[in-house]
Amino acid sequence: MASENAIHRAVLAAIPRLRAFAIALTGNVEHADDLVQSALMCGLETSTSSSPARTCRRGSSSSCGTTTTSS
Repeated sequence: MASENAIHRAVLAAIPRLRAFAIALTGNVEHADDLVQSALMCGLETSTSSSPARTCRRGSSSSCGTTTTSS
């Protein structure tokens, strides 16, 4: 579990920088917080997924989706 603890600490340490970047992107604190939350949720879902081919998609019903898209 040591590697999971290290990852947990690294993610927590990155949140302020992610939030600052999201604020710069959106220009809105509330939207930035939503963006960071979505990114962290997607990262968590992806890290616990049994399929490494999953990636985050904007606008999907869940915060993550598959890499394949229909055109």
